[in-house]
Amino acid sequence: MTLDDVTMIVTFFGGLGMFLYGMKMMSAGLQKFAGDKMQHMMGVLTNNRFTGLLVGGLVTMIIQSSGATSVMAIGMVNAGIMSLTQSVGVIMGANIGTTATAWIVSATQLGDTFAVFKPSFFAPILIGIGAIMVMFGKKAKTNAIGELLIAVGVLFTGLTWMSNAVKPYQDSEIFVRAITVLGANPFLGILVGFVVTCIMQSSSASIGVLQALAMDGMIT
Repeated sequence: MTLDDVTMIVTFFGGLGMFLYGMKMMSAGLQKFAGDKMQHMMGVLTNNRFTGLLVGGLVTMIIQSSGATSVMAIGMVNAGIMSLTQSVGVIMGANIGTTATAWIVSATQLGDTFAVFKPSFFAPILIGIGAIMVMFGKKAKTNAIGELLIAVGVLFTGLTWMSNAVKPYQDSEIFVRAITVLGANPFLGILVGFVVTCIMQSSSASIGVLQALAMDGMIT
């Protein structure tokens, strides 16, 4: 193993760490910003199974965690605020809403013509603006928005690091063959996705890693 290989591994895991930490910061910031309001809204709107589905999806898109939404729904069932039937719609919506992260991550696939929309372009701007708001903001709401912007910037910076780390290996026959073999077998692919998500405790994070590989031609 060469120094370049070690650098690639360190960069990739550093990017993964930033990606996961950014997601955690974003989730915590949004829950702190509007957590109580979301719980009240879920209790009122889930009387209809279709609105329950919509609420579950919207809440998950906001807090970026289907697990948090599902746990919130289960807690409300235990507290008697929501029935088991109502919670089913919310949990289904949560699993739909979690795909929003994949759509956001896919923005990195835009061509150079739309480079201004790439996370690698606007992530530093978000971090800079967020840092100014946190350092000089006097209101709690301003600080919360600043922390949220920093979280989004850190998340996309981590994604960019992961993508850049694997780029030099996109022509490596051994690496490409290994990924291709895993992807060619649907059962093995499901198992790998299951294990990675269990370890990371985030389906969005594992999809983000997969998209980083796909963007660089490692896997179709």
